[in-house]
Parts: sequence; C-alpha cells; structure tokens
Amino acid sequence: MNRGIWTAAVLYLAAGWSGCKQDDQTPEVQRLSAPAAAPSDKLTADQEYVAARLKENLAEAKAKLAAGDDPKFSCVSVLTYSEQLTNITIEEVKTLVKDAQQACGHDIPLTFVEKTLTQIESAPPTDPPTAFVGECASVEFLLADLMPRHPNDSAIAAANERFKKRCKAER
Repeated sequence: MNRGIWTAAVLYLAAGWSGCKQDDQTPEVQRLSAPAAAPSDKLTADQEYVAARLKENLAEAKAKLAAGDDPKFSCVSVLTYSEQLTNITIEEVKTLVKDAQQACGHDIPLTFVEKTLTQIESAPPTDPPTAFVGECASVEFLLADLMPRHPNDSAIAAANERFKKRCKAER
C-alpha cells in the first residue's frame, strides 16, 4: 500500500514537471531566468547592500586589528562581498573591491600574524608550551590562507618560518 502511494506521488510530480514550459512561467520567473542585462553605471539595490556591508566589514576588520583582536572573520566577509562585486564596471566600486581585497587578502591578516608572533616570541621562556595554543592556531589559520594566495611574498615566508620556530616547536 505504501509503495503505491509513493509511485502515484512520483508519477504525479513527473507529469506536472514535464508539462511546464517557458510559456507557462509567470512574468516573475521569466524575469529571473532572463539573461543578465548589459553593464550599467548604477548599482542595483542588492549591489548597494553588498557594497555597504563590504565597507562596514572592512572598517570592522581594521578596528579589530587596531584593538589586537583577530580580524579573520570580518575579512572573510569582506572577501566574500568583494567577490560579488568583481564584475561591476563602476570605477568607484572597482577601487573599493581592489582595496578591500588587498586589505583583507594580504595586509590585515599579515599585520595580525606579525603582531601575534611578536607577542608569542616576547613571552618568557618559562611559559608552558600550551600558553599560546589559541594564538598559534590563529596564526596557522591565517598563514594557511595567505601562503597559497601570495607564494612569493617574502614577508609571509618569514612569518611562516617564525611560526614554525615558535609554535610548531611547542607541539
């Protein structure tokens, strides 16, 4: 009995979907499935929202860095928002995206890594090996993201060597 109900449901759904044609779609569905319009010199409401969130998260990442807090989650948001705006041809938006990607894709994480490593290295040698587990984990996470993006960056390579010397030796 149960198998018969499932079979009937599947046949009903298959019949319903096979009868759906482009002509049967509502105007809203047709609009959403239409090809993208040519580039415009004005942002849509969605794009304006994304640009505003990008600016807010970039400011938050800079504030966290200044306060000595880990900016990685703010920077992840910045990079996600900036990817959504990469195809915009408006010069102001292109500059915003470029600056955001440089800041959160390199500068802010590297600065945080260097500050954290300096803090770890300045600790007395009598501190137990587990004293900086959280800090080492943050540095490791950020370096794992930075190194593939910037394989030839000498500052990142130097930070990675410092990380290995201090954090990997403790484990």
